[in-house]
Amino acid sequence: MKKALLLFAVLVVASGVVFAQGFKVVSAGGYANVNGLLGPTGATEVQSKGGAGMGFGPFLGVGGKVRATAGSMEKIKWAGNLSYDIFVGKGSTVEITQGILKLGLGAEYGLNPMKMGAKEMWPYVTGELQIAMFMDQSFSGLPAGFTATGSGSQTRFGFGLGAGVEYPLNEKLNLDIGLRLSLPNLVGKGTGKDALAPSTAGGTDEGGWMDLQLRIGVNFSLGAAPAGGM
Repeated sequence: MKKALLLFAVLVVASGVVFAQGFKVVSAGGYANVNGLLGPTGATEVQSKGGAGMGFGPFLGVGGKVRATAGSMEKIKWAGNLSYDIFVGKGSTVEITQGILKLGLGAEYGLNPMKMGAKEMWPYVTGELQIAMFMDQSFSGLPAGFTATGSGSQTRFGFGLGAGVEYPLNEKLNLDIGLRLSLPNLVGKGTGKDALAPSTAGGTDEGGWMDLQLRIGVNFSLGAAPAGGM
């Protein structure tokens, strides 16, 4: 709970900095995630080989996004993302569940608009710094007499890179589809008791988490112009 409050406080402070610099919030929206897990092997490998048995996925999640503009930088939108994703590993009987709460602060750069039918769609590339809270793992289906505990909630730092496209549904609402590669634990990796349990099954060193995320959502314009108009 304390770490969740810390993430919230960081978001509040970041928002304060945004407004202090004359930024203008232009859109807010939500999205659903479909995730594929690329690593580490301690999470993706089957449990019989010492992994968490998560494989590639797919795994599901949800999130929300707020964007702002500043000055005359029309092609750049500053973006804040908050998402929660659940990764599940299964063995013959044991199931491991890992939830990840991510706060991302970055920017989207608009590329040249593309014509699609009677409307334009707006492609963009994006990058963000991430604060990721790996929730305490839960275990089920353990054999009688066996117990397991997670490593406790762990906070890590990393970044995400991606691309997407917006398509106007009406004057205020845009469809937003994007693909993002996240490396949320580049900084702060633990060892031993401080390592992420699903990432270190059979070892003491925490591997590098890497997930590929398909986002499908909508953005609601808070201004007079369409939210995507890049």
